[in-house]
Amino acid sequence: MTTSWYRTIPQYLALGATVVTDLDAALDIARQEAIPDDGLDRSEIWVIGGAQVFQEALPFASKAFVTKIQTSVDADTYAPDMDALVDAGLWEVADPGHWKRTQKDDSGIKRYRFVTYRKIG
Repeated sequence: MTTSWYRTIPQYLALGATVVTDLDAALDIARQEAIPDDGLDRSEIWVIGGAQVFQEALPFASKAFVTKIQTSVDADTYAPDMDALVDAGLWEVADPGHWKRTQKDDSGIKRYRFVTYRKIG
């Protein structure tokens, strides 16, 4: 699924991909049986953001796999606040993960962890 930038390119194509312009079309394609059956497990559908894509897909999700990082950045766009959804009783932390230190680099990221959330109900 692409966001608004694709509209500037007439009939946008991506080699080896199916391009769709909305979440419903993406989910319809993702739910289809693979032809031919290649033996891969397609029981889970993964959504990889941007913030708008995450926000649209969240009501359909039963799990969220989030990478938390410890850093300071100037940002104006954010993924949904999963901890606020936990506080509201809508989601729970299934696996809090463990903080890991990054290797020394110039990214500014000091630590990171992988957190798994599960929708309640």
